[in-house]
Amino acid sequence: MKKFCMEHKVFLMVAVMAIFALCGMAPLGLVAFAGVTTTDLTSGEGIPANRITRCFNLRSRITIPLALQVASDIVQVLNVKAGWLVKNVHVIMVTPTTGDALAVNVGDGDGASSYDAAISLKGSAGTRTYGISGTDAYITSAGKLYTDDDTIDFVFSTVTNPAGAVVCDVVAEVVDINA
Repeated sequence: MKKFCMEHKVFLMVAVMAIFALCGMAPLGLVAFAGVTTTDLTSGEGIPANRITRCFNLRSRITIPLALQVASDIVQVLNVKAGWLVKNVHVIMVTPTTGDALAVNVGDGDGASSYDAAISLKGSAGTRTYGISGTDAYITSAGKLYTDDDTIDFVFSTVTNPAGAVVCDVVAEVVDINA
């Protein structure tokens, strides 16, 4: 019998779990049966995380026409609400520039490059850039909590022989503290 049990232990474990399930017992009964103790220290009154805060990605596909590709000009790309914590901002190239060089800083009204600096909009389609901790101010400080409505902005830092419209997806990682 011992040899049979050793050779078929997986089958027997599944059968025992099925019996527990048919009897309306939690599968953890099997764990207790196997010699492991489970202690429940929860109060049973927990609040699901999505009830405390709401996390989401705010995404927008933007087209920047040639006329807006001017050094030092600001293009507002995403609206941010008071009570939102923006953890990071990603820029994903869809249609890059065909000009010589085009780069933007990603920031807001308080810091023109606080999310990321000198993102090239000449990269290949599908290229994703985002802020890096230790390099970009808001990322290093675990994001920025907005107390007033604001916008996430592109500030053109390098514009050399621009050519054609640029299309990119801008994605902000957001925690809605007010949700």
